[in-house]
Amino acid sequence: MVLPWWRVRDHLQETGSRANITLIGGEHCVDDGARSCSSIDLAGQPGLRDDLFAWGGRVTLALLIAAVAAGVSLAFAGGRPRPVLRPAVGGLAMVVAASGAATVSVARLPPLMGVPSLGLGLWVALVGAATLGAGAALPLGSGDPARPGRRFGLAAAVVVLVVLAWASLAGRDWWHLSVPFGHRARSPLGYEVCDVDLCARFGNVIGASSTLLLLGWICAIAGALVVACSGLVTRIVRGIAPGGWAIATVIAASAALISTAIALPVVPTSDAHIGPGLVLFVVAMAGLLASALVARHWFHQVDGVELTPVGRLAGAAGPRPVLAPLGAGAVAAPPKAAPPPPAPPAIAAYAPALATPLRPPTAPVAALGARPSPLCPSCRAPTLWHGKRAAWWCSACKRTL
Repeated sequence: MVLPWWRVRDHLQETGSRANITLIGGEHCVDDGARSCSSIDLAGQPGLRDDLFAWGGRVTLALLIAAVAAGVSLAFAGGRPRPVLRPAVGGLAMVVAASGAATVSVARLPPLMGVPSLGLGLWVALVGAATLGAGAALPLGSGDPARPGRRFGLAAAVVVLVVLAWASLAGRDWWHLSVPFGHRARSPLGYEVCDVDLCARFGNVIGASSTLLLLGWICAIAGALVVACSGLVTRIVRGIAPGGWAIATVIAASAALISTAIALPVVPTSDAHIGPGLVLFVVAMAGLLASALVARHWFHQVDGVELTPVGRLAGAAGPRPVLAPLGAGAVAAPPKAAPPPPAPPAIAAYAPALATPLRPPTAPVAALGARPSPLCPSCRAPTLWHGKRAAWWCSACKRTL
């Protein structure tokens, strides 16, 4: 709310004109002997472009407050999975990042005299949304400690790909066009116009209206992808199946690739050529798509429960409780000598049938001792013996030990 999302500075260094603009407005100051400041209101002007910029900031601010409230509620909700609140917090974080990136992409700054540039607001919002998504994705179980090299290597690859994708957007290095005494570059995040050694960066609002929403859509997908990848990295580091975070990453990366393919023949103007940023963005999206699929293939443990194919019981992860052996309390009695079989009667007709000796009686087995009931390692509740599954059953967690 207080960090500037845009800055405007005096390009002639004569009047000392400075402006800082946030999502709720801004302040323009002129220091020409007597410092004078005036407020800037994101009220918007008649027309689609100004309204998109003004209302985009308001919607982003409202979503930001809602996401923070949901994150605080999740933090104080306790240690249970919360199947409704956790996806809601992750979804709000993705929407906040998407809204902030789209607002910057379609930004139309007030007509101030100076050179515009991007402030810290967008980057802090992206980092905050990614942190909120990582908190929502943090598993409650201990995870799989095996294969640390594979886990940390895949997580590092996802982080590097996300940074490269946003570096290509922030560098405005998708399309280049040479102009007299300088150059002009463009990406979905906005324009960069340089005249000799002075460069200004602003949104795509000066471009054709047919490409405005397309470029804003690409930026929104890239913002949501940051949050999805933060949840994916959190699950990968803990060795837990990524689940919906991998699905969200696959969907966002696929949508970004399709939108980029559509933007190739639509956005460039005459005499513009493709820069390395577009190629880098496509490679990063393809790498994130492959990383999410690999994570779904490698990791199968969900919050301490190992997933197995259909038809087999799910085994517990981690150390199993040591149970007392069956019959441990019984006292083994030494077997007694069997009495000799009685002599068969002296009847010749029944002699063959009585020739087979009778089975000697066995000693009676003492009563089995009481079998202790182990506690559930997750909720510490007493368990019951499940005869059909031949395992201890926790009715609170709905799982077998």
